[in-house]
Amino acid sequence: MRIIQNNTNHSFEANRELINHAKTMNAEIICIQDPYLDKDKIVPQSGYSQIGVGRAIILVKKKIIAKIIIDNQPNYNIIQIGKLTIINCYLPPKVPIIQTLVPIDCSINRLNTKEPLIICGDFNCGTALLKKTPNNIR
Repeated sequence: MRIIQNNTNHSFEANRELINHAKTMNAEIICIQDPYLDKDKIVPQSGYSQIGVGRAIILVKKKIIAKIIIDNQPNYNIIQIGKLTIINCYLPPKVPIIQTLVPIDCSINRLNTKEPLIICGDFNCGTALLKKTPNNIR
């Protein structure tokens, strides 16, 4: 299964480029943080079904059957495809990290699964490895 993830920073053009790239690489799943939305919908999204609203969205290729576990949270959503669980999240930079991670952790515990789990998203974690900024506690 091919999964692609990116923060598109509320940009229509970035959404379009990400979706086009996903189609080129034949990605079944697109996890987007800070998407450009028009009336709570990703624009464009042809060929994919949207799961979630807010700052974390999962697009699933229409031929894929995904079980929605959580899709009504503004900063995260959870799906299962077969035995694989995928969590897409956005952690706002000025909100304590625990505020988003505790509900995600509770959801994972409720799933009570030993099956594969992928957590992707934008954790707003600065690191000196990627930028010339100091590491932050996240």
